[in-house]
Amino acid sequence: MSDTTFDEARRCPECKELGQPAGVRPMESRRQGQLHIFRCQNERCKKFERDWIVQVRPDGTIPEPTLNREKSFPEDRGVARGRIERARLAIDKLNQQSLG
Repeated sequence: MSDTTFDEARRCPECKELGQPAGVRPMESRRQGQLHIFRCQNERCKKFERDWIVQVRPDGTIPEPTLNREKSFPEDRGVARGRIERARLAIDKLNQQSLG
């Protein structure tokens, strides 16, 4: 994994224009560095006025952006399906009552 320069990292991921600084926050552990927040100001860009974050490690290096991260929690589709089915049944019942 190669490191990028700060100027490359502060370019908008969509239009590649330089982003405007929107803040700096320390990471949870000072040993992890800082988070720099940038905002796209290009009105023609799909990500106009959206923010992105650049991590700067304590040694000044910047890690490659991770776009596809693994979820850190298990997905429980069974619970969601049950809720969706109950909601659909409730809507059907309301429709029948209003028609009947």
